[in-house]
Amino acid sequence: MKPKSHNYPRIFFQILLILLFVAVSCSKKEEGTAPTAEPAKPADEPEAVVLFLIGDVQLEGKKVSLGDRISIGEVLITGVKATADIQIIGESQTVIRVKENTNFELKKFMEAGVMVHQASLNKGSALFTVNKQQKNEAFQVRTPTLVAGVRGTQFAIQSGDTGNSKIEVIDGSVAVKPRIEVAEALGDEGLSQLGIQNPVSEVVIEKGKSSEVTPKDIEKIEKASGIAEIKKLPEIKAMTEAFQKSDNPEEKRAQAKVDLVAIVKKPEIQEIVKEKEKAPPPKAFEITVKAVPQTEIQKQVQEFQELIAVEQKKIEKQTDSKALVQERNKAMEKVLMARIQKITKKSIEKLILKDGREVEGVIFQDDDNYYVITPLGTETFPETQVEGLGF
Repeated sequence: MKPKSHNYPRIFFQILLILLFVAVSCSKKEEGTAPTAEPAKPADEPEAVVLFLIGDVQLEGKKVSLGDRISIGEVLITGVKATADIQIIGESQTVIRVKENTNFELKKFMEAGVMVHQASLNKGSALFTVNKQQKNEAFQVRTPTLVAGVRGTQFAIQSGDTGNSKIEVIDGSVAVKPRIEVAEALGDEGLSQLGIQNPVSEVVIEKGKSSEVTPKDIEKIEKASGIAEIKKLPEIKAMTEAFQKSDNPEEKRAQAKVDLVAIVKKPEIQEIVKEKEKAPPPKAFEITVKAVPQTEIQKQVQEFQELIAVEQKKIEKQTDSKALVQERNKAMEKVLMARIQKITKKSIEKLILKDGREVEGVIFQDDDNYYVITPLGTETFPETQVEGLGF
């Protein structure tokens, strides 16, 4: 009788072949399938906190309360006779007063190694108290027709329904330039590939001065520089639209530079580029700078004195900001109450409740409720709880 033979080497070899087959199959499957969508990015950390409110203020369609936090990309909208003061969470302790009928959004992105905090004012008006930024940070305001860059100052910006944008500098200085969307998207190098010299440059607006940029100004700049012609090209239009939607401008600008290499080889584009290269450089557009009337400066200064920040360390430590904000507003109650009266054009009244309590503030009434606005927020009382009004 023959002894039993052990086939361990053969079994081991068979297992190895099976494992190898599975590995190769998985590899081919990964190569052959379309890439899956990237996982959703985690929500941005809050970028700002609400310090003060009057009237109808909405954030992404929801009513805003004192102490609420605002994240990057969320749109804040104020209604008629409404106001919202917000503080950027950061060492600069920037405070912004968003005034009535305003569409406002915060953005944040890296550019040339600097973290840029950008306030987008699509329509309406706002006051800005921007304290000195860190070396690796910058603050910027963008409207449909201008871009303002600041490092530490107080200024006001209005963006009208017609697209006109006006800036008034109350303290410090602000670097302003007309906003040309194609120039933003392509950058100096991209424009140069198309035979165009960037037609905009910054002008520094000093304390007590103002400036305005209109859609007609933008039209003139684009026409004189040749941008008006090239921005109609489908490829350039697509690049510009992609840039405006992006939260990574450097990446989009670098991609535009690469894409332009192929685009400028097209015969129809080459003709445009040759014409631009032959043309004399356009005359530089000059922003008109005017003095702000002294009465307007005094009026603005009073408001800027109300834009007091909460201590940064406290905001960072406490995720619920409501108590911190109420503490701040309690200390400023008199001055903020005066602001409420000014905006609503109503005097302080006393709501007398049936349980004996009395609540002071600016009072509004609808069919079923009374609303009492104070620096600590708005309280609502059903009509059934109210005894009457007093002064």
